[in-house]
Amino acid sequence: MAVASTPMPSAGPHVKDFGAPFDDSDADVVLRSSDGADFRVYRVILVKASPFFRDMFSMPQPPPAPLTKNSLETEKPGDHSGLPVISVSEDSHTLAALLTLCYPFAEEPVFTSIEAVAAVLAAAKKYDMGRAFKYAAHIFARDPLLTNHPAKAYGIACRYRLEEQSRVAARACLKKPLSLETLDGDMVFIDGQPLHRLWKYHRKCGEEASSLALDFSWVTRRNGEIWSWGTGERCCGATAVTVANNEEWLARTWWKSYMDLAAVKLKQEPCGATVTVHEILVPSFASSKCARCNTVITESLLAFSRCFAQEIERRVDQVRLEIDY
Repeated sequence: MAVASTPMPSAGPHVKDFGAPFDDSDADVVLRSSDGADFRVYRVILVKASPFFRDMFSMPQPPPAPLTKNSLETEKPGDHSGLPVISVSEDSHTLAALLTLCYPFAEEPVFTSIEAVAAVLAAAKKYDMGRAFKYAAHIFARDPLLTNHPAKAYGIACRYRLEEQSRVAARACLKKPLSLETLDGDMVFIDGQPLHRLWKYHRKCGEEASSLALDFSWVTRRNGEIWSWGTGERCCGATAVTVANNEEWLARTWWKSYMDLAAVKLKQEPCGATVTVHEILVPSFASSKCARCNTVITESLLAFSRCFAQEIERRVDQVRLEIDY
């Protein structure tokens, strides 16, 4: 990092002023991003936000040239009338978000990608901006990016030892199979040990979720009555199953077919949504060849799938991701 003071080096043809809110005429230092955007900022804010800058500014600096009204009115982009210019390695988007986290009354930055979050967290660590780091992590924790891009988010959260974000992202990873093929380019964001922990967590959740489709001891009556799929009528080749309180029900074939398919799918995608999608429901609807069953199958299976999904989420809640921080 270089600090320039009067006389200033040539700004070059691509330097531009970033603009509001980093364009105050009475600012006393300029930060120049790697892509040539100049940010007029205040030393006092940088000093309060960052021990890194506090130490930098504690070193003797050449006095800046005096500012005049005329010099400000005729100033061109990149010409700051003798203000110290500090060139940094962050681009303008990262620097703007970082400074916004430090400035009072500034609007909260909006992250458009996981990479943008990672860049701001890295910069906050680099400049020892503890409050900005915590603020960025807090925004990250409630940003849709965390669950929309869970594998990337998990890797970033682990890298910066963010426990809450790591757990939320790992949970969101359960919505898809976990393999080299599904991770693809996201693997570059996840180090070896965190990847192994994620794989173990995903596998354990898969075992717990799929077990619910094989052991029916969690299934209870619906509003005090046996579910219509287990009413004991011997049609569609009903199969005897044991449910809660050791009750014996006769489950209709289409329900058993649904549960068998769920057991397979939940191994790969251990979350409640897996058992409520058309991909798993439609084959069960189509498997019914009984006129009596056709009158109850849609309502009964849809209602049961919602209860099933809730139980899956409850069971997966009990599985803990191993974290060493």
